[in-house]
Amino acid sequence: MKRLDGFVKRLQALHGEQSGPPTADPSRSVLWEYVAYLADDKKRLAAWTLLEQRVGTDLDAILSAPMHLVEITRSGGSVAPEGRAEKMKRLARCDEIGTCSAPRVFAAASARTNRVSESESALSRLLSPG
Repeated sequence: MKRLDGFVKRLQALHGEQSGPPTADPSRSVLWEYVAYLADDKKRLAAWTLLEQRVGTDLDAILSAPMHLVEITRSGGSVAPEGRAEKMKRLARCDEIGTCSAPRVFAAASARTNRVSESESALSRLLSPG
């Protein structure tokens, strides 16, 4: 661990102390990635701040936001701002109907798997002699 600490201190001496994203919340972390694409930290933070000020960063605010989300994503870089704004809306809609939570996704996948297994069993019974 001492070796790693020394390495981190050398990197900090060269590049300064680094800060992480402004949130640890999973949904907001995704928004942090969508608000700017292929942008440096300064530009991403500026776009994030604009999102916080104009719309908010909770998913209800994103869901009810007018499409000036595109203006915000455009401020975070010129690569697919319309697509990134739509992804933000999709994330919010997904959360609203509860289809993106991990337990629901796993339950749905499990139900499909069980149906396939049941179908395979029924087919095997039909095809087996006797």
